Amino acid sequence: MDAIQIPNLFRHSTYQGRPKVLVQFEITPFVQSRCLHTTPFRDTPTPQNTAIPFRYRQSISTNTSNLMSEATKLLTNSIRLPRGQKAIIAVEENSRLNDLEVLTICRSDLHVHTNRFELAMLFKRKGFECVRFSDFDFSSYADASIDMFAHRVGKDKALTHYLINQAKRLLKPGGQLILSGMRQEGTKTYVAKAGEILGTTPVSTTRRSGARIGKIQKSADCDASLLDDKTYGQLREIELDKETRMQSKPGIFGWNKIDQGSKFLVENAPRLDGKTVLDLGCGYGYLSLHAHRSGASRIVATDNNAAALAACHENLNALGKAFELSSGDAGNEIDETFDAIWCNPPFHQGVKANAGLTAKFVRSLNRLLKEDGYALVVVNAFITFEKSAADHFAEITEVANNKSFKVLRLAKPIQPTPKPAPVARKVIED
Repeated sequence: MDAIQIPNLFRHSTYQGRPKVLVQFEITPFVQSRCLHTTPFRDTPTPQNTAIPFRYRQSISTNTSNLMSEATKLLTNSIRLPRGQKAIIAVEENSRLNDLEVLTICRSDLHVHTNRFELAMLFKRKGFECVRFSDFDFSSYADASIDMFAHRVGKDKALTHYLINQAKRLLKPGGQLILSGMRQEGTKTYVAKAGEILGTTPVSTTRRSGARIGKIQKSADCDASLLDDKTYGQLREIELDKETRMQSKPGIFGWNKIDQGSKFLVENAPRLDGKTVLDLGCGYGYLSLHAHRSGASRIVATDNNAAALAACHENLNALGKAFELSSGDAGNEIDETFDAIWCNPPFHQGVKANAGLTAKFVRSLNRLLKEDGYALVVVNAFITFEKSAADHFAEITEVANNKSFKVLRLAKPIQPTPKPAPVARKVIED
């Protein structure tokens, strides 16, 4: 478990009429090998737990962010085990690394599971030895093999129920499940439900800030009942329109419908005949699918989320055309440039733009676009994305605006100004 499990790059190509696939592999965070081994195509089962959870969003209000952080701090302060006992912490977008890195448990005994690429890399760099990047796949663990299971609850009810069910299977009799979250996130209800299926009465505490934590011990004689997790680990086919069926599932942002921003981008995009295209923040692959239909010669899709990558892989694989799929944080693992980039980024929260996330995507768009290429970005109409992009692109054009969304065309990326070399200081000796 020393390596982070990352579905880093799936590449499909045609060879004598038969598609070939580069299979999933493991890498360490410091050795990003690009030498992938090709194996003949085979009908492989859908990976377990291939959800596409919500797009990454962060709180904009400093006060709200601090309150949300309290729930994570409550969780970390409760994770204490004697050396040699084993604990799992399931980390999704609501958990903040700065609060998690103060964990007092021996880091070799704490197994970190996260569905976010950037969190997996950060945990590894912070010295956590057992880090796994997946959509919370615990299939490698035996039943009743864990002493503690901890989770800071998130936005998705099906995922939270799934994790509670997994905790029930993994915990030893007498093992402890710890759940934390804010009052408005339904934490009290989750704690109560967990107590019902684990067969004990939870111990619950609420702080003035609204943060709540619940501790539930697994009874030795608890029954086989489970919470309804909507078969979280399974993809299912959905019909988006008369011509489009894709693999999706509960837990995905807009999982059973077409994202209206992405649809607006497709409706206002020129043909891509013969062009190389990057789908930056691909989700389950809606934009990639339409790039294929628009004549793209080569498609590369990337996302930060393990579940999105797995779902996108299934959907693009069904096209029978060459494509590549890469894990990464706003495309940071990609080191080439493209004729065109399509992007529907998760910039907003409420009525304000997340400046840090916006800047990250703008820098990536600048770095990944060819000098004579263009990027199409769809954002909410109220977001002043043009201001963020002005220092990075010489041409910014509003292609379309329906008062809900706007499509912007970015061209002529401006090369960043190199930092001046440090001035050598002359040392004067007495």
